[in-house]
Parts: sequence; structure tokens; C-alpha cells
Amino acid sequence: MSELQRAISGIGGFLASRSIDVPDALRPLAGVYATACYRLNDRLWHLLLPAVLGAGSGIAVLSRYVRSQMLEVAHQDYIRTARAKGLPEETVLYKHALRNALLPFITMFGLTLPGLVGGSVIIESIFSWPGLGQVMVNSIVLRDYDMVMELIRPLLAARGAEPLGRVVIGTVKGDLHDIGKNLVASMLEGGGFEVIDLGADVAPEKFVEAVQARNAHMVALSALLTVTMPAMKTTIEALKAAGLRERVKVMVVGAPLTQRYADEIGADGYGENASVAVTLARRLMGVQAA
Repeated sequence: MSELQRAISGIGGFLASRSIDVPDALRPLAGVYATACYRLNDRLWHLLLPAVLGAGSGIAVLSRYVRSQMLEVAHQDYIRTARAKGLPEETVLYKHALRNALLPFITMFGLTLPGLVGGSVIIESIFSWPGLGQVMVNSIVLRDYDMVMELIRPLLAARGAEPLGRVVIGTVKGDLHDIGKNLVASMLEGGGFEVIDLGADVAPEKFVEAVQARNAHMVALSALLTVTMPAMKTTIEALKAAGLRERVKVMVVGAPLTQRYADEIGADGYGENASVAVTLARRLMGVQAA
């Protein structure tokens, strides 16, 4: 977490500690407002800020490139000839120097753009045929994982195979990120597991209840924020306290995690990405790789 993010979190905590109590009748509305604020902040950090930085970097690179080209063009013979003829300085700079300075950039852009467009058309054609490919891509982009699994489940049912195991998956308490968790859940289900998805910001007792109610064989804990990583250890301890740890395998997934951290908190394995998580789940269940 950067210093700016820490400062923002500190300000948020300061304001929250001094806010008035919300009446019971308004608590649902307050929850919706908090979720909307979180989503807005998430979009600012992950979309707007990178876009602004990318645009600023592009403008800076282009400006430096044009400046260097202008300095080189300004010493050419035709520029000196134009000045010797008495042309206005603005005409010399903008009509002759700038035009020739931009010529290499325009040429490069003209050669690159058709390649990008052609590649996009080819990829679009591939994913549009016979139609399901485009639906799958749009579903993933829109985070509509129910639609993704609706396309996969008929293929799984056609095999007539029993589930390899029952997996309870969720993002740990305090973490609202669920894109990676959804991807792991989808790939686990596509890999032959029955998945019970508890969603995001899941308390340890919810994991315990789900394992007891559904007789799960495995628990997959997800986290994206480093500040929520300790909640994984808390969840594992809750499983121990309930007497369930010995009968279930625990797998942890998430960008900030490492195998060392998984070993420290007592997890059975660490999935570096969704594909590795499926392979790990099969190994923990004693299933030979296909």
C-alpha cells in the first residue's frame, strides 16, 4: 500500500470514528452508499488514475520526440534557405520545420494502425465464430460468471462424471475484491469440482457454517489486499476451533500471497494463479492430473 493510499485510509478512518450513528431505518441505505463509494474509489484507482498517467506519459514522450526532431530540423539547409528568403518566423517553424519533424511519427503511426486494426478484426472474427466465443468473452469482461458457467455446465453434465470434491470459496473478511476469486471459482467448477461461492468480505464463521452445512472437502481463501491477509489465518484458526481443520484442505489464492506465507498460516497450498489453483486442488484431493 502506497503512502497516498495510507493517508486516504487514515482520513477515512478519522472521519468514520467521528461520524454520527445511523438510524436503523437508514442502515440499508448507508450500506448501499458505502458500496457505491467503494466502487467509485475502486474505479478511480484502477481506471482513471492509470488512464491519466498513461495519457500524461504519452504526451511527455511525444513532446520530447517532437522537440528533438525540431532541434534537428532547425539546422537543415531548407530551413536556413526559408529564413534567407525573408519568410516569417512562424511560417518557417510551423509550415516547414514542424511538418518535417512530425513526418517520421506520422509514418510510424500510419504503419502501426493498420496492423492494430487488422489484428482486432482477426481476433473479433475468431471469437465471433460460431457465436459462443463472443458470449464467453463478453461474460468475462462484464463479470457475468453465471453466464460463463451456463456455457460450461452442459459440457460437464455430458461427461456424466461425479464432482471431484466440494469446495467452499470466498474472499476473506475486509476484502471486497472478487474478480480473481470468481475466476478461480469458475475454473474449479470447469475442472470438475462442486463450488460453493460465498462471495466477498466473508467472515470466518461463515466459512465454518458453509463447511458444516455442505460437508465440504476443501476451503479456498482469496485476498487481494495485504491488510486483509491476516484474516486468512483467523479463518484457519476458526476451522481448527470448530474441529473441522483435519477433515478439510485449505488453499489460499491472491496476488500478494506467497508459498512462505501459506506455510506460516498453516494452509495446505498456495495457488499462484487460477490455473495453478485447479492443479493444486486436484493434487490436494488426490486426483491424478488429466
